[in-house]
Amino acid sequence: MAFLIDKLVEKVPDFKDIVEIFNDMVAQHQEDTAHIEDTRQTPFPILLGVLYRYQKRTFGDELEQHAEDQEDLKDEIEEVCRKYWTQTKTIGHTIRKDIASATPETLAGICEENKNALIAELGIAEEDLVKIWVSEMQNEDHDQCGLIGEGEVVPVNNPSLENHCPDFTITIDREQKVVVITLLGTRIFPTPNIHDIIMDLRGETEPFLGGVGHAGMVIGTRNILDKSFEALVEVLGNNPDLSVLVVGYSLGAGLAQLYTAQLLEGEYAAKLPEGTKVRALCYGAPPVFRSDEGKVFDNIVIIQNDKDGVISASINNFNDLFNKTVAIDAADIDQQVMLNMLLEKIQKDEGDNAEKGNEEENQEEENAENPRPSNIWGLDKLMTTVSRSYNHYRETIEVDPAEWDKVREALAGRKVDHSQHLTQLGKTVLQMRNVDGRMTIKKYSGSEATKKFSQEIRLSKQMYGHHMPWGYSALFQTDATKRGDCSADLGCFDLI
Repeated sequence: MAFLIDKLVEKVPDFKDIVEIFNDMVAQHQEDTAHIEDTRQTPFPILLGVLYRYQKRTFGDELEQHAEDQEDLKDEIEEVCRKYWTQTKTIGHTIRKDIASATPETLAGICEENKNALIAELGIAEEDLVKIWVSEMQNEDHDQCGLIGEGEVVPVNNPSLENHCPDFTITIDREQKVVVITLLGTRIFPTPNIHDIIMDLRGETEPFLGGVGHAGMVIGTRNILDKSFEALVEVLGNNPDLSVLVVGYSLGAGLAQLYTAQLLEGEYAAKLPEGTKVRALCYGAPPVFRSDEGKVFDNIVIIQNDKDGVISASINNFNDLFNKTVAIDAADIDQQVMLNMLLEKIQKDEGDNAEKGNEEENQEEENAENPRPSNIWGLDKLMTTVSRSYNHYRETIEVDPAEWDKVREALAGRKVDHSQHLTQLGKTVLQMRNVDGRMTIKKYSGSEATKKFSQEIRLSKQMYGHHMPWGYSALFQTDATKRGDCSADLGCFDLI
């Protein structure tokens, strides 16, 4: 293993930082659990399953007291979020086409083709596509980087995280009277961008705006500002009626929070034309910032697709997840009881919170309660029969509530420091859910509400799928898409 790591570090020197972060996580985990005597060594998947089931029983306690149903302007919010999600997806597919396989000789030509394709896809004038940047376009003198079709594009000699600038575009939306800075997510398909991934994983902190920020994303924000701010100021100077909208997804959503904070309060704020309005829409946004005063911004809105788990993804939370499993293992719960905990059905009369946190299980029950097929020939019929049998078996399993109390007490007694958790920079989280073609939106406003999302990882079968691009695309496939009876108006976010 050491040999493989050495080879990887030799090829990608920045990977050494990731190894050090991992070693620090292991050391922190050992320190946090040193007071726990765990001799049972129950398999990790079982412990994780018990934690998952416990969270399903208690899900919603802390969240629901802060939730507001966002009925006012719901259709308008949905339409704006759909518009800019669709645009972000289109930009990503278009400007990244064939980039990974390009050579230094062919890169400029491919970028020019992608530029023309994006103009056509977005239906905008050529002058309204202000700038495109893909990370392969690193000009050696760092001047005019990423201006498609202008001069030779030369890859940087020694690419590293310190000079890595993730993919972005600057466009003008004349209909909404806004300059849109679109920061794309981690490039994975068809070829992963190793420095995007390292930027995600560099989750230690460094100083940022009077607090600390996710180190990798602070570096990325600095590099994007270096390559975008001059063009942004020029556009605003030539178009004084325009405001600014920063849009990001995943890695881009983390960067968008920090980028927007710089435009609102940082050293770049004073350099914008006076009175420039700045907003941000952040899809699938990770926690990126911490300050003593719990700083958040009204103009940064976090969009979460239902169970999207990235909203709580941080080094401290991953450490805490492992700490929780050790605490549960040391709680003196018989392994057979743990297996029963995995299988026990959550009763709908155990309280509103259990029911609210149990949509996945309720759906499984609906599938299992389909009429019994007359025979089991055919895969669908066989699966229905197996599901019914499994569901009926689970109904016979009952765990003593005292055993669940042991889990609760074990988790309450673990070592955890919430003051060290990163949070989102947006004052508002809009948790959106597509229910049979109808969008529902819950609003969580203020740092006390939004930090509930970022202080611990909430396990769900859908936490991965709801974060991925196809999850957000499915989110916005509602009946309103077909009706088309509501137009996008970015101003609706000023009223929520």
